[in-house]
Amino acid sequence: MTSWRRWLDRSTPAQALAEAALASMVLALLAMLGVDLLVLHRVHTAALSAAYACAQYISQFPHRPQRAAALGQEIAHRTLAPRAWSALRSASFSVTVEPPEEAGSLGRCTVTYWVTLPFAPPGMDRRQGTAIYSYSRGERWQGRW
Repeated sequence: MTSWRRWLDRSTPAQALAEAALASMVLALLAMLGVDLLVLHRVHTAALSAAYACAQYISQFPHRPQRAAALGQEIAHRTLAPRAWSALRSASFSVTVEPPEEAGSLGRCTVTYWVTLPFAPPGMDRRQGTAIYSYSRGERWQGRW
């Protein structure tokens, strides 16, 4: 048997071990990326729900913009309560309400969120931030009960 053939027979288990280690590292990185995406998706969904709920409330009070803004803020903060959503402990939110000035005009709720991802790679900014907008037109009619 030639010398290179003996070397090849001895190095096969070492190569298999190196390939297994590389495959396990890749799988671990993919799992950590999955956890980051899960956290980011849940925070984004919570912000979207809060913006939509706020927009629904501000459209109901076109003749009282201050009341609409207060109710919009309150419902957005209730929607973002940490007990209602998992994975929100690493997030911070900011809610801005621009109520419609009169019936038929446009109002806007903005929910901005920042999230710290648990498994972000070193050297990468761990805070991701974005704003979610939801627009609503003030009701033209108001029921008199």
